[in-house]
Amino acid sequence: MDAPILAGLDDVDHWDEAAGRARLARLASQLPVPIPADARWSAGESNDVWDLGDRFLRVCWRADRDRVAREAALLNALPADIPHARVLAHGRTADLSWLMTARVPGEPLDQAARTMPPARLQTVLDQAADTVGRLHDWTPPPHLRAELAARPELDPHEPLSVWAADLLPVPIDRVDAHLELARHLPYVDPHLVDAVGERIASLAGVEHATDVSTQPVVHGDPSLANWFVRDGVVTALLDFEWARLGPPGLDLVTPVFAAAAGGRAETQFLCSLIRRCVSRTDLPDLGRRLWLYELCFFLRGIIWWPPNAPEPTLDPAHHVHTLRRLLDQPLPLDQPLPLD
Repeated sequence: MDAPILAGLDDVDHWDEAAGRARLARLASQLPVPIPADARWSAGESNDVWDLGDRFLRVCWRADRDRVAREAALLNALPADIPHARVLAHGRTADLSWLMTARVPGEPLDQAARTMPPARLQTVLDQAADTVGRLHDWTPPPHLRAELAARPELDPHEPLSVWAADLLPVPIDRVDAHLELARHLPYVDPHLVDAVGERIASLAGVEHATDVSTQPVVHGDPSLANWFVRDGVVTALLDFEWARLGPPGLDLVTPVFAAAAGGRAETQFLCSLIRRCVSRTDLPDLGRRLWLYELCFFLRGIIWWPPNAPEPTLDPAHHVHTLRRLLDQPLPLDQPLPLD
């Protein structure tokens, strides 16, 4: 488990509030403001989020902790036409990192979309897609480009460090480390892992990016939950923790996942992203490239969310089931994508 040891909490799950409060207590002396007694906690897969009223505190306790410093540097450099949260402070300990940002006006787009009139929703989704496009078009300063490309803790001979480095193992030469980790997981069929590796190898030819340092900045997870909106206007794109340099198609992966699991708003957003962010020369290979990225994403996902029981008894949404379906075809969506 890539997470800090919590002394005296051996029987507490890392995703419980008690664990979150223990991590917060370890950071208290570093923080620029006292934590109010009524601070509200929300769990994440690798972060605790604390609502402090006029600001938010995110405590990162899993995978590459340095990503919070990269996020802070990126947020401080982003132009105003990419709406984002304002950094107030950030820091790092040996096994935790944290970021404090000002509160953003509005509400999460995934919630607002449920009651928004269709025409206004499409306008907002197009705004969001255009924001992602501006991010891809943006030229960051050289020092930030170097920081976004650097992964000083990544050691090709240490599979867990490769797994921790990014949300999606691209370039494809990072896949082997994930296959090795997956083969050693309990309740994972090694034949499934081998088949996933073979399918990835069969699709790898559509991925042309080998030198990520020349690629644009991608957000990493621009799904609807990471947008805030007020009065029909996007007020912020949040959670740049997995931002990196890479091919623009990486920003389609979590929206594909959300569209397959969610509904029409998620699929509308995915279509808007494709229209704004995918060049016509890339369209012919996009379907196969997304299939490749999905396989890589869910392969990493079974290490992130390892099964705790035999495959037939797992939650139907578990990544192991998704990986098995992905052997034969990409994730199904409720409407066609604009791939031509």
